[in-house]
Amino acid sequence: MRSRERERLVSFLAISFAFHVAIPGALSRKPRGGDLTDTDGHHEGMNSTERPPAPPTPLTRACASLVRSFARSLVRQLKQLESHLSDVEVFERPKIELEQYPTSAHIASRMLFTAEHTFGDIASRTVVDLGTGTGMLGIAAAMMGAGHVLGIDVDEDALEIAKRNVRGILFGEDGEDGEDGEDGEDGEDGDEVDEVDDADPVPSCELLHMDVTRIPLMPSLRNCCDTVVTNPPFGTKGKKGIDVEFLRAAFHLSTRAVYSLHKTSTRDYIGKWAARNGAVSAEPIVELRYDLPKTYGFHRQNSVDVMVDVWRFEKAE
Repeated sequence: MRSRERERLVSFLAISFAFHVAIPGALSRKPRGGDLTDTDGHHEGMNSTERPPAPPTPLTRACASLVRSFARSLVRQLKQLESHLSDVEVFERPKIELEQYPTSAHIASRMLFTAEHTFGDIASRTVVDLGTGTGMLGIAAAMMGAGHVLGIDVDEDALEIAKRNVRGILFGEDGEDGEDGEDGEDGEDGDEVDEVDDADPVPSCELLHMDVTRIPLMPSLRNCCDTVVTNPPFGTKGKKGIDVEFLRAAFHLSTRAVYSLHKTSTRDYIGKWAARNGAVSAEPIVELRYDLPKTYGFHRQNSVDVMVDVWRFEKAE
């Protein structure tokens, strides 16, 4: 089902549910503490001539059943997406100068699921994953139906892992076994991303070695994609302000929407920056707990929880 058709169906079901189930149910529900009556024995807020709400009609029950079935289907899809993304291979030797931390399957699944099912920004769109690392967000976009996915990263080692992840998760190829070898212990035959022919249901995916901060300097790349997704470095250990440099690159590329992760503590700053740099809409659509695992030698704790916002930005046309 296409995105617009899905949106119309959801709107119809939601409206039907509200008018036929939610609102009548709320009106017929007794207040907390029991049935409130006035001194004459009448219901408070209701005169003696009013009738109680009518029982649910067959249409009401049918609409409620459809809404519940659709909601259960969405929950199953979200769980399946997170399950598949949990197989994404992470950094082998993370580099502190690039602030390389793995994006969790939990965060990636909810970020991309919301982008598609709430805003229709993924299915059949051209999506760019800035700072793709090992491909987590790009793979999630592909699994949500993106027409074309481009992952960009400055780290060639990370891109090699991303290639294996694309082959293994999207194309169903085992990078360790390799097509041409029986054992393939070193995975040497399975580290290239195959071309996708027209009959293949898997969307086309590309990986590009490039410094994200140079993108705004390239006029040819302006407005070259629909949607950008990114989990930028926060700038705590590396270059200060690198997070907004990623946003500047994302704004340069996108014609539709940008989704980006930022620490909740920077919410005011990010909102003001977006307003100054051409965003007609900028809002944190969900707040999540980012479980940062012990990654580098100087880390003393096994993990640290950081509260992050998933932002959605819209540019001026």
